[in-house]
Amino acid sequence: MLKKIKLDTPLGSVIDVYENPTEEEFVLIKKRFREVYPKSLIDRYELPKSITDDLGNMYFWMYGDATHPMVMERLKAIHSDRF
Repeated sequence: MLKKIKLDTPLGSVIDVYENPTEEEFVLIKKRFREVYPKSLIDRYELPKSITDDLGNMYFWMYGDATHPMVMERLKAIHSDRF
């Protein structure tokens, strides 16, 4: 089952961050990403943004939702032992 973390951003929004998706789940994430950000509009972005923690866990979120520093700060607050 797709593990989703809800993160508050400094911009006041709440975003979904997906933790360790399976291959099938990642296909769904990429599909949703392409629906939100069509390739014809944003050529250089092939995938959602991602971060890997010190334990090898991967976290993905939609490109326009937040920057790496925003997500990293919130993930560190939740999982301080992993970063």
